[in-house]
Amino acid sequence: MRIVCLIENTPGAGSLKSEFGLGFYLETKSHKVLFDMGASSGFWENACSLGIDLSEVDTAILSHGHYDHGGGLRTFLEKNDKASVYVQQGAFDDFYSQRQQGRAGIGLDRELENNPRLITVNGSLVIDSELQLLSGISGKKEWVPEFNSSLTVRQGEEYVQDTFPHEQNLLVSTGGIHVLFAGCAHCGIVNILEACEHQTGIVPGRVIGGFHLCNPGTGKSAGASALGNLAARLNRWPAVYHTCHCTGRVAFDHLHALMGDKVSYMATGEELHL
Repeated sequence: MRIVCLIENTPGAGSLKSEFGLGFYLETKSHKVLFDMGASSGFWENACSLGIDLSEVDTAILSHGHYDHGGGLRTFLEKNDKASVYVQQGAFDDFYSQRQQGRAGIGLDRELENNPRLITVNGSLVIDSELQLLSGISGKKEWVPEFNSSLTVRQGEEYVQDTFPHEQNLLVSTGGIHVLFAGCAHCGIVNILEACEHQTGIVPGRVIGGFHLCNPGTGKSAGASALGNLAARLNRWPAVYHTCHCTGRVAFDHLHALMGDKVSYMATGEELHL
């Protein structure tokens, strides 16, 4: 399996663009997959610079309904004319973030909601023998609520706390290798791992994505106690973690000090071969 971080907060080598967003490209025996599309067209431009032809992608997954993961959706639909794009029900709802300067919209482009290439899913789904979507995550183990508390969804005239039913994760299984992709892990990476094992019977050997351990607006990181508890939990799983984006560099450095080589940072342009 080949995995490439197409775009992420951290600048990559050479002329690659970076932004507050996330997007991964992966190749398996049967698929070429795009998992998230960043906040703009930057993911596509980076793919071109890396020699990756995203017009050949056959399956795309949108992890949740925030712009930093689906802002590039229009670019993808315009430039790739064949891939199905899997989204969870509610991914095009009106999402907001409460910031110091006021409430800001962070949702997707509603004009794209009825595109015929989008496949709307309600809960977990087995796509085929290689690809499974995991959703409906419950539990609050090592979940850091302070970084979700400002995230809301508009329902009529009210703004209510987002509980992330629109979030989905991707389990990729090929050649005896199991990799779990999480966009922001708003539901908590430990809860997602436990749901993966409960729903599929599989404990992934690799976990890749953001762990949502900082506030992107203020830069504030989760505290030492919360990070210590999370590291202890993650160390119990027989997995290697490649994190990025909303984990934040301060939180990553703390996790790395406690977990060593079990965790690494995956920046723009970096690549794994499994």
